[in-house]
Amino acid sequence: LMHLGETEKALEIAEMITQRPDRQGGDSIQRDQKEAGTYMLYRALCLAEASRLKESLSWKSGWQWWKAVAYRRKLLNDARFAGIKVRSLASNHERLASSLRPYYAPGTFIMTDWHRPDLVTVYGAGVASEALDEIYQKPPESFEVERPALEVVRAEIAWARGDEDEAIEILKKAIPEVGEGRAVLRARAEARLAGILFDEGRFDEAMEYGTRVLDTAPAMFRHLDLSLPVRVETDGSSVAADIADAILDSPRFHSDERGYPIKIRANPDKLVATLSSPQQSLLAEVSVPAMKKVKKKPEGEEQDGQVEEEEEESLDPPDELVALFHKKAFAPRLDLSQAEINSLDGSTLTDSRRNNAAREAIGLPSLRPGDRPSSP
Repeated sequence: LMHLGETEKALEIAEMITQRPDRQGGDSIQRDQKEAGTYMLYRALCLAEASRLKESLSWKSGWQWWKAVAYRRKLLNDARFAGIKVRSLASNHERLASSLRPYYAPGTFIMTDWHRPDLVTVYGAGVASEALDEIYQKPPESFEVERPALEVVRAEIAWARGDEDEAIEILKKAIPEVGEGRAVLRARAEARLAGILFDEGRFDEAMEYGTRVLDTAPAMFRHLDLSLPVRVETDGSSVAADIADAILDSPRFHSDERGYPIKIRANPDKLVATLSSPQQSLLAEVSVPAMKKVKKKPEGEEQDGQVEEEEEESLDPPDELVALFHKKAFAPRLDLSQAEINSLDGSTLTDSRRNNAAREAIGLPSLRPGDRPSSP
């Protein structure tokens, strides 16, 4: 759900899980492994929604703007609390090292591997480095299989320590080994690499990796709090210019003539915005009616002697377009049926091949019992 851009719904479900955890058991996985994984997911969702709210400040106004600011602060505090819980669970149950290993490894946290590198931030680069060294010094039997995912963690440690050259070297070797079968973990590594390369001024390389992420898991730019370089083109109208300003006010975009082309058109009947790759391949396209939508009160609702209230208004079309553009640009272009999407939020918990394929396509662990890790 988070990768589909439905962070609000995903966060609501995660909050229910953290408040009422499943105590029925049913398998051999230790409770702390599940609990830590749940808190890591909750942390990631809090940060994702906080990032989305920060983006929304570029088109919200009035009390809605202040409401977003206040809720964002709450989410950041909740994410910090979740990180503290994870550190405590890892330390108390001696899982600092095992938690860095992939989903199928014994003793690890039950979480998707694409946000396992977040443990570097949760633990701190120094602690995470020592824990990873422990794995490398005493490699498990499945070490060669686990190595690509562990290397992504090692690159995250290097980046957190400010050694960007080492992080680049590690990621360039690890990304091909991660493979297409783990698309979201690979996209996370590519997004991190793109961000570092942009910072280093290696623009062409950065654009190559960034475009891959936009094709597979664009939500990674939001997750890693990265800003995309874009070149905005308008039709010269004042409405299109206002839309361009709002997009560039967002933390997710910044102006650069070498960046991804964004085209904005204000037609008489609709407003249109597109995002393309450097090769002019369409990545996202959104449109909204040019006229403001209104919701009229039902006839007879007004009482005698009262002044008729103003019609309820939604977002103005330019603001609506900017909001929709952010949602579309950072959602994956996956060919999933509605049933497969429903399976991602737990409403269709089956072991069908189609549901497992849908989950694995966006980096979720398989639901097959045989794919679950054993307890230590």
